[in-house]
Amino acid sequence: MPDFFLYKENISPLTKEDVILFDYETFDINKISENIKSSNSSYIVHLINPLHVKQSDILGINQFESVNKQIVKALKNKYSQYIIFNDLNKYTLANVLLKLGMKNKAIPWKINSIDPQDPQHIFIGIDLGHDHKTKSTNLTVTAIDNQGWLIDKFTKKGLQLNEVIDYEILLEAFLYLSHKFLNKNQQLTIHRDGILKEVGDLHKVMKKININQYNLVEVIKTGVPLIGFYSNYRGHKTYLDGFQGYYVYTENLSYLITNDQSLKTKTAPKPLKIRRIYGYKQITELTEEVYWLTKAYSQNIFEPTKLPITIQKANNLSYSGDLIQFTNQ
Repeated sequence: MPDFFLYKENISPLTKEDVILFDYETFDINKISENIKSSNSSYIVHLINPLHVKQSDILGINQFESVNKQIVKALKNKYSQYIIFNDLNKYTLANVLLKLGMKNKAIPWKINSIDPQDPQHIFIGIDLGHDHKTKSTNLTVTAIDNQGWLIDKFTKKGLQLNEVIDYEILLEAFLYLSHKFLNKNQQLTIHRDGILKEVGDLHKVMKKININQYNLVEVIKTGVPLIGFYSNYRGHKTYLDGFQGYYVYTENLSYLITNDQSLKTKTAPKPLKIRRIYGYKQITELTEEVYWLTKAYSQNIFEPTKLPITIQKANNLSYSGDLIQFTNQ
């Protein structure tokens, strides 16, 4: 992909090297497999859905599903590079381009400064993904710069199933990442997806890597109450949903609505719960940073995500399921 892939108004075009395009009558599993094995590129694999072709050409839904299964089998050796979709819907195509661009170091957003007081500030995201079938856990720790871009990531897969991260593994993660960004006066803000059960160990890790100023923050997405307002208009009590960017807070706790995409489906926006565990920043500053970190369009080029990119990237990379994505718009 070209490196000028930037903003949603200027989506770079696909090249023929980026796409494997075929229909069911010309499908050849051996040819597809050879194409995959001989290439180092990322691809969009476009399946022509039999429901979208002429009636005389329809081979049937069973045949369609059978081909999908063969494609999955062919992609197993490089499956993380591929997104398969059935319809050239412009929104689907744009989001696939976004993800392919990111794999090739493109930056499809620009946030001027998340922490304007500290241009070198680094944001860390920590997430665990659990696979209860294999009783294992995947860990990802991300390092995000002050413009919302991924500097580097540390991943550890197949750990023993646990909600708590061992000190030795935390230390390994931060030692690995610290070579990319640490300077003498480096300041960090660490976002933990869910309850932060490693506070003591993180203090020890920060001391070990010579970080003196840092913030520890919980970002909780489930079990959070809704935020709304009641309005008495002409004697009628009306409920109004909260809006994106709105938050309420106490000294060390806030509830933030990061986006209101759910209003399109006529459901109430679900806020994030943000807890200040330790550090020199106030809860208002930490909350606003989480909000701006959702504006990195890493998941959808048209809408911001609910989660800040620190947690969003770590969450995606820790996902323990099948990473081949099928979409059918």
